[in-house]
Amino acid sequence: MGAVAGLALVNIEDHLSQFLARHPDGRLRVGFSGGRDSTVLLAALARLPQARARDLLAVHVNHGLHAEAAQWAAHALAIAGQLGVRCEVDRVQVLERTEVGLEAKARAARREAYSHHLDPGDWMLLAHHQRDQAETVMLRLLAGAGPRGLAAMAEVSELPPGRIGRPLLQATDAQMQASIEAAELPWVEDPANADHQHERSWLRASIMPPLRQRKPSIDQHLARLADWQRELSAGLSRQAAALLIERRDANGSLRLENWAALPEPLRFELLCAWLASHGQPRAGRVLFERFEIELVAARGDAEPSLQCHGGWLRRYRQHAFWMSADGSGAQRPEPGAPLPAYGRLGAPLVVAEHQLLSQSEPGCSAALPTGTAFRIDLRRGGERLRPAHDRPTRGLKTLLQEQGIPPWQRQRLWLLWTGNELAAVLDPDSGSVLLQTPRLQGWRLRIVRR
Repeated sequence: MGAVAGLALVNIEDHLSQFLARHPDGRLRVGFSGGRDSTVLLAALARLPQARARDLLAVHVNHGLHAEAAQWAAHALAIAGQLGVRCEVDRVQVLERTEVGLEAKARAARREAYSHHLDPGDWMLLAHHQRDQAETVMLRLLAGAGPRGLAAMAEVSELPPGRIGRPLLQATDAQMQASIEAAELPWVEDPANADHQHERSWLRASIMPPLRQRKPSIDQHLARLADWQRELSAGLSRQAAALLIERRDANGSLRLENWAALPEPLRFELLCAWLASHGQPRAGRVLFERFEIELVAARGDAEPSLQCHGGWLRRYRQHAFWMSADGSGAQRPEPGAPLPAYGRLGAPLVVAEHQLLSQSEPGCSAALPTGTAFRIDLRRGGERLRPAHDRPTRGLKTLLQEQGIPPWQRQRLWLLWTGNELAAVLDPDSGSVLLQTPRLQGWRLRIVRR
């Protein structure tokens, strides 16, 4: 047993040495619960001079959820001291968090605590190994996850301002067990691991043992499946990013023509990429299904909307639009906007956070002289505009429909009047001039944010 344990310990250290060689910069912090796996990780790192040289620190998070929590923290301090590694204990408030489910609350609190120990470029190393990865893949399968979910845990991921590293994802459970025996260090056992109300505990105790008995290589196969799914997910993301360039209009909308002709996984990634372009989190399966049923599949003359994250998804004709809950993104008039506003051509006009600039074109005779008074107002209905000298006036609503401007955006547009004549229609969000009559010939208008 001693020879086998020693070989396993060397293998663990090999995993770590290779990881540190691939990522040679940044201080090292270790998420140290005091359990078997984190003890293996910390003990192996403590044996490596290249790890100690990078300000090795153990971080124990006391969730305060069990009566033994204070004893676990004391144990973590004692083991780290025995290994000659500094250890800091963070106490977090789990029950006060807003995440759904106790496990999710604890995980989010733990990540937040970890992030406080990181500077840019630093690493928080976690002890997840091959068996953990296999169980994660199985849990994602049972939840109906797609390629991104089945990719499970990545060796490297972001934890701003630093990064998370999982250097032992290729280490087997047998190697982890042999290593703890060789190190001759005690560890704590979280009673939650025996509570089958937790999905992972139930899977670990009831489902995986008979599968491993039937298929001894199942952990390795599931971990390899995660690697393949990660590559597939990355490829889909690249495809979606390229497709988004083609389908995202200047106003931020997403074109939906021939949507059903795209493969479903690509449609999902395209939706996620488009939401990300508006600063929104990834869509879940439920949101994606509702988007396709309630927006994409709605009848052609409908203007459906769908609440999403911090705002709304809306459709107009063959375009999807994102509308934030506070009305930004060219969706509706701002409450209390200081309009109407009055100015003169050639002089800047400040309206709330915007500034309207009017400049005469060099070498072009302007129809209206510098100093001509104008008024800026919102739509009130029934406005008409003459698009050219030799053409009659037309209803503004019809002109905006022809340009594909959704109804909710039309209410935010600025109308520039000279006397009783509508001379221009401007979009304060994009700063562009949508419509302009010959009366403003020789003048260039634009809106900038202050």
